[in-house]
Amino acid sequence: MDSPLAQARAFFLAGLAHYEAGRLAEADRQFAAALSLAPGRPSILTNPGAVRLKLGRHAEALALLREALAQEPDNAEALGHCAAALAERGEATEALALFDRALALEPSRAALWTLRGTLLKELGRAQDAAASFQQALERGGDPELNRYYLAGLSGLPPPPNAPRHYVEGLFDGYAEQFDSHWCRRCATTRRAA
Repeated sequence: MDSPLAQARAFFLAGLAHYEAGRLAEADRQFAAALSLAPGRPSILTNPGAVRLKLGRHAEALALLREALAQEPDNAEALGHCAAALAERGEATEALALFDRALALEPSRAALWTLRGTLLKELGRAQDAAASFQQALERGGDPELNRYYLAGLSGLPPPPNAPRHYVEGLFDGYAEQFDSHWCRRCATTRRAA
């Protein structure tokens, strides 16, 4: 019979496979099973934190990621996910500080430069945002997406179409909220009638 640590590893690896395949709910279940067998391990905490961030469960993600960071304060992956969760919650100052810490540790993480740039753009810091998008490009970040963002900041004409995955991300993000928006709209319409 496998030891609890070996079983946790098997659940963890299955969670990674589901995550990479985009099956987030199943990845979350697998990571939760791993965490129940090996509680408190930073690597196991970081991954369900990342999944829950993608699932829009920001408070849960933050709790897991902060626990991982309490044990490994220089875990760049946990810092980046924690920063993204904070940015999603509107906690821009703390998010920016964590993006900066993560990038100081691992400046080659192009996706973090893009996320940092997005946050700076939302804060109205166009020049700093452009510098972050440029860093993302120089470090192998998504050229279509980062050039799209740069065009929007520089006043240059944007590409004829937004990057497909950018539009899909917007749609997917809204799709999760569509039902509640639709129900509220229907209730408001019925009351007005």
